[in-house]
Amino acid sequence: MDKSFLLFSAAAFVSIIPPILLKKFSIDYHDNPMAQTIIIIMSLIAFSILIVLYIKMYEKNDVGSYHAITKILAIIMLLLYGFLFSEEKITVTKIIGIVLGICSIMFLMK
Repeated sequence: MDKSFLLFSAAAFVSIIPPILLKKFSIDYHDNPMAQTIIIIMSLIAFSILIVLYIKMYEKNDVGSYHAITKILAIIMLLLYGFLFSEEKITVTKIIGIVLGICSIMFLMK
């Protein structure tokens, strides 16, 4: 597997952590100040890791297409997380969006 794709995947994974934490916070911990602080700190750590991954990724790669690949991977991962763990509904439109996202990644990687 290409080292760049591993960086894309890692950056995409790290970038979905804050939205997942915020969803969890909005449902379960909105009245707990300690949980608010922990979620904010964890989100800041995730964003810091993401910045380091972006720096490594952009050292040898094009910013435009590779940033787009990372964002598309993040969207696909977030949709899959929603389907698997948040009981979000799978619609035909979302499935088509995932397929098109995968196709766009393949085109951008060439």
